[in-house]
Amino acid sequence: MFTKMVIAVALLTSVIYPGVSPDPSKVFIASTPGDEPVKAVLSIPANTKVDFIRWNLVLKGTGTFDLNISFGEGKPNTLGFIGGGQQLSYQGDYTITQNIYHLKSKGFKGELLLTKVNDNVFHILTPDQQLMVGNGGWSYTLNAQNPVHHAAVLSSYKLSFTDTARQWVFDGRTPCTEFAKDHSITVDPACIKFKWRIILNRDPLTLQPTTYSARRIVYDVTDVSGKWSIKKTDSQAWIIQLNPDDPERSISLLRLDENILYFLGKDGQPYTGNADFSFVLNRKL
Repeated sequence: MFTKMVIAVALLTSVIYPGVSPDPSKVFIASTPGDEPVKAVLSIPANTKVDFIRWNLVLKGTGTFDLNISFGEGKPNTLGFIGGGQQLSYQGDYTITQNIYHLKSKGFKGELLLTKVNDNVFHILTPDQQLMVGNGGWSYTLNAQNPVHHAAVLSSYKLSFTDTARQWVFDGRTPCTEFAKDHSITVDPACIKFKWRIILNRDPLTLQPTTYSARRIVYDVTDVSGKWSIKKTDSQAWIIQLNPDDPERSISLLRLDENILYFLGKDGQPYTGNADFSFVLNRKL
């Protein structure tokens, strides 16, 4: 098990008074795993079988929120639930402290914590304020239903951890068509998702980046390989670049912590996902 890192989130706006939000109402949608920590906060009984949870979260400018979820066992070969799943609704208040949204409701056990990656993307946190790690199917990311095209600059994440692994393995499923268009990949317009596995290799002595391999599955399997590198932005964000010397094939990923990678668009901001999938890779632990 790798040592957990501690995230220190630097926010451009250091204080926002409780109960007040500078933004108008926004709707965030997602499908996430249904692991025990999230089930506990949402008051879903521990013995309930949950493959994934569908979210519809409205953050209102008044400092209040509405949350509707559906959950249950996934229906094979569909994006739905066996028997339609179960539904729950919550209302409550939220406050913001150092880029972390604290959602409180009578229906919760404790707080639901979210961190803002940019205006279009939020990530669910554990009770000790670590980024929740998803799986090869879903990620713990909420996506704006109506993304803004001038999203704020990425928040400054200062990573502090020691990771001596010689290889990092990440899995995930992402939306298809937007990424395909940006990277000149031919897909059917009805394409729903890419399945990914990316393996990043490091020098055994220096731990510097060396080579990578990436498997992308849509209609068939595509395997590519090459070199990768890491660069740090002025805000101390860590950007992983695949094929940094080949602009035509280069892919950029934001490393939020040791376990989470976000695909970045041509504007340098994370892609915004949809109700089914997010543009996130989760480390295989």
